[in-house]
This record gives sequence, structure tokens and C-alpha cells, in this order.
Amino acid sequence: ENLGGSTLPALAGGSLTGVGGLTEVDTWRLTTTFSGEQNWGSMERVDTDASGHIGTGLTYSSPYFSFPSTGYYLLQATANFHKQSSGQRVITLRIHFTTNNSNYNVVALSNCLIADETAGSENLYANAFTSKLFDITDISNQKFHLSTLANNDGNVKTRGDTDDTISHFTIMKLGDT
Repeated sequence: ENLGGSTLPALAGGSLTGVGGLTEVDTWRLTTTFSGEQNWGSMERVDTDASGHIGTGLTYSSPYFSFPSTGYYLLQATANFHKQSSGQRVITLRIHFTTNNSNYNVVALSNCLIADETAGSENLYANAFTSKLFDITDISNQKFHLSTLANNDGNVKTRGDTDDTISHFTIMKLGDT
């Protein structure tokens, strides 16, 4: 079929640049379980079960994360919660972000509910997931951290572990700014 008489130019494989996948991928996990609400301050890069990262990876200074280079980054975070007593609770996973290395604002969040089960149930679990696409143009001042909001309920625990990836996030650089 004639498409208007135009032909596409041939490309040599060696002349292609910027093709070949992601240049930054990093996964971090919460290493300890804590009660109530707080920042995720005890984090480590996942280092078990054939894990790894692509590129330089994030820089961590508890509880803050810095980006390795400018670009578009997709952050996907999951939190696992446990409650050992009756009574339902709404729990929130939050991503905080700063553009000036000082004032952090919530830029993404997800709520989940641990329902009040019938008598005798003391092992109640829930998960929350949230994500955020960042356009990073200033790696010195643009940073993020995660937190859990549990309405001051010390019976709600955000679960973490140094051997298992329970509450965690993965960040991927999708392209240049």
C-alpha cells in the first residue's frame, strides 16, 4: 500500500542512543516494626534474595531520601499494618516532598481500614499502596520521605523487617527532565 510516497530512513543499530531500559531502579524497605504514627526512619536498600539496584541509587539520611540525578522518577510505596486489639482504624501511608530541603508537604497518600473483627480475633492486617511521579530538577533541594499516620493508636503497627521486604518502596527513573 502506498502511504503517500514517503519512505522511512534506515537506522543503524549503533546510532541509537537512550534506548535499552531504565538507568535507575532502587528498592528500600522498613527494617523495624513500630507502633502508632511516625516517619519511616529505619530503612535499608533491599539486600536479600538476589536483589540489587540499577544505577547510582538513592542517598539516604534518615528519614530523607535524595535523588542521584535529575529526571522523571516514579515512586511506588507499600505499607503493611498489624493491629493486635479490637476496634477499627483508618491508617494512612504518606509520601512527603520538599523543593527547598526544608519544608515537606504530603504529595501522595493512601488510606486503608483495619476492620473491627468479631470476638477473639487479635491478628488484623491491612495494606496501603500509593505512588507519585516526580519531575526532579534540583537534586540538592528536592527530597522525599515516607510516614505512617495511625490516629495516635499505639496498637497499630507498621511492619518492617531486615530480612523480608514487607513495608517498602521502589523508585524508577523513567527518563530525563
